[in-house]
Amino acid sequence: MNSDSFHNLGIPFQKGMEYEVKKSFNNFQEKERYTYVGSQAYGFGDRSIEGYEHFFHDADHEKLQAWRVSNDLLEKEAPLYFVKVGGWNMDVRNSILPIDTNRFDLSEGKKLLNPYIPT
Repeated sequence: MNSDSFHNLGIPFQKGMEYEVKKSFNNFQEKERYTYVGSQAYGFGDRSIEGYEHFFHDADHEKLQAWRVSNDLLEKEAPLYFVKVGGWNMDVRNSILPIDTNRFDLSEGKKLLNPYIPT
């Protein structure tokens, strides 16, 4: 199972979206913002999937944070801890803009890539 297929399970996180922590837990601090970067499945010895470890980038502290949660608890706990505050449809400082590869014109390369170049 690849890391994108979990969206079919009702998991609320999307890559590149920015989330704010509602209340502190584990290494996540209340009111801090994190960009979701993906997940990795973990499971039992028989290769069945027990849950996912979700990874978030903390841009302010240049750290990668992880949250390991079982499948049966994720849908219930994610809304308790996280709220989406930015992403492709919201202008927020740490959100990652997508590149539309269907309309990517190389003649405009530098102009299109400027948002991805750190200043």
